[in-house]
Amino acid sequence: MRDAQTLVLGVGEDCSKPTLIIQAKTALSIKARAKGYSNRREQLKKNEAMLFIFRPPQLVSFWMKETHIPLQIGFFSSDGKLHEKYQMTVEEDPQNPIRRYESREKISMALEVAPGELNRVSRNSQLCVEKR
Repeated sequence: MRDAQTLVLGVGEDCSKPTLIIQAKTALSIKARAKGYSNRREQLKKNEAMLFIFRPPQLVSFWMKETHIPLQIGFFSSDGKLHEKYQMTVEEDPQNPIRRYESREKISMALEVAPGELNRVSRNSQLCVEKR
């Protein structure tokens, strides 16, 4: 796997019937993870996302530096289970963000989506790579 690779992901109670189907660009390198959606001004489409991958699993902290669109983030464990989700609002001064969105436990993946998209799934929902 590499940065900016597009994956089709499903999120739901089980992989056979996902509630959400999302096309996500991958962010594996430190540089790609740091950039994220910085400087983007166009709202995300409902099926658009970025998947941040952490190897090995770790505690993570996200912020909205230079991010001009609201997002929602979900933190997933190495077994693909959703543990936490947060609405991420645009900062008053995007150059100097104040809020941090931190995982409470070590995670392997973070998924940034359009605001409210992860409200359609519950905690412990499964993140799966769709076979297409």
